[in-house]
Amino acid sequence: MPGKYFFCKLLLIFFMSSAVILSPLPLTAEICQTLENDLRLHFPCIAFQGQYIAFDMEFFRNPADPQGLFWRIDTESLVFKDIPDEDCLTVRNNLKIYTVCLEYDGISYRFVMKYAADADPSGLAWQMEISTFSEVPEVPSYGSDYLSIGEERWNTSIAYYTPESIRQTPNPGLLVYLHGDGESALSTLRTRIERDFKAVSEENGLVVIGVQANNLGFRMVDSFGKYVTEDYYNTIDAILQAHKKWGINPYETYITGYSAGGPGAVMLARGEMKPAIRAAVIWCAPFNAYAMIPNNYSSQVPVRLVSNSGDPNYSLSFPYWQYFLPAYGHEMEVLAESHISGHQFDKQSVRDAVEWMLQLP
Repeated sequence: MPGKYFFCKLLLIFFMSSAVILSPLPLTAEICQTLENDLRLHFPCIAFQGQYIAFDMEFFRNPADPQGLFWRIDTESLVFKDIPDEDCLTVRNNLKIYTVCLEYDGISYRFVMKYAADADPSGLAWQMEISTFSEVPEVPSYGSDYLSIGEERWNTSIAYYTPESIRQTPNPGLLVYLHGDGESALSTLRTRIERDFKAVSEENGLVVIGVQANNLGFRMVDSFGKYVTEDYYNTIDAILQAHKKWGINPYETYITGYSAGGPGAVMLARGEMKPAIRAAVIWCAPFNAYAMIPNNYSSQVPVRLVSNSGDPNYSLSFPYWQYFLPAYGHEMEVLAESHISGHQFDKQSVRDAVEWMLQLP
């Protein structure tokens, strides 16, 4: 496993190198660090598999990929820390490092680097993902409001809530809500978000968006069973716009869907946004085989299936999702909620779902 290999290699360097200093590196007062002409990157605190590490990365040219932008860990700067700094950057098992804010020539940028073991003999090299390179957006205000997605009549809008911590957090996560029938009015969607999602947004520093479907609910098929894509692509546009507007960490996107939005959440988690989506939670979702499109079965996000015996979709849909999602590569957690009954979810359902998603490795 790449993550375990990486960590073992760092441990080996830690114990073998006399150049390692055991005092913590200072965390700068400014969130955004200045990038000098040598393009050296400073990471005062990285959280990885329960360990806290600090290091610098030096820029280098890779002869095998002269157009690529590469950095490698300067092992002499490597520090293992007993406790994390206040703003410690989490790196997950995919080993992607998100440089949240780098100022160069008066402009602030951000980008993601992917692990590139073969790019350097040290095996401790990373490469910039060019598609993630962008300027850092201005610090936004917090609270709830609406935002139009696209300018054409067939595009959509979102209701959103941003936590107060958005002013201090340069790389928040994104929680996406796809609604059910009867919630397509923006005012209704905003009420739902403020009632059931606001608390977890504040507690976890998550930006929440509710995507407005163009019909009664977020649907993958019309009343004749014909596959439709309007809501699917509008939601992709909404997620990409949220990433840009709020400086979202592009690999910390979580998706939820209620009722008709449940199959939509599955489809989004399986589609072209899959690299960004870490997990999906669906509540009271109806049977819908069309949600299995697209179908790259080799790697799928974890899904949490939630319903209750009072839900009319429970008897048919609950076993369907339990069977089909694992068969197509999804890790599954199945929960029959006991604190509610009927075709619904509530604030506690959201809290439980977010806790589950954020604890995933």
